Amino acid sequence: MAALRGLRAAGLLGAMAVGGCTHTPQSVCERLVEIRSIPMKGQGQDDAYLALMGAGDAVLPCLIDRISDTTPMPDPRMAPRYGGTVVGDVAVFMLTRKTGRDFTEFLPDDVKASYAIRGVYAYFDYVAEPAHRRDLQERWREWWAQQSSHGMRAMP
Repeated sequence: MAALRGLRAAGLLGAMAVGGCTHTPQSVCERLVEIRSIPMKGQGQDDAYLALMGAGDAVLPCLIDRISDTTPMPDPRMAPRYGGTVVGDVAVFMLTRKTGRDFTEFLPDDVKASYAIRGVYAYFDYVAEPAHRRDLQERWREWWAQQSSHGMRAMP
């Protein structure tokens, strides 16, 4: 059983048990749009959030694919909330949570500098341009390809 948990955590199993049921990484990733609350410091509980967090690395490619999804959805962050949140933004929030990567790691240097002053609003201004959202997605894809080619887990 411990070996299976290790394989699932490493993202090496095609199906995973979530809430007593077996799901594919794709079906768990589809729950991204259901997230209503991304807890701060362990506060709150959201079943879709917990399912994605517990799904292992196998959902990362799907989350990366969703960065370009501009379907509007409620901002699930506790604060500060942003009225123009889309599915792709929540995918980025979940990627940083799941991988432990810094939120600004894949942003251009000028956006990182602006983030230091303006916070998450610098990110939202940047991804408002569709080409920038695709650029961010490509940076995440390159990172994942590098992790996968070295047989590494997503966690730093």
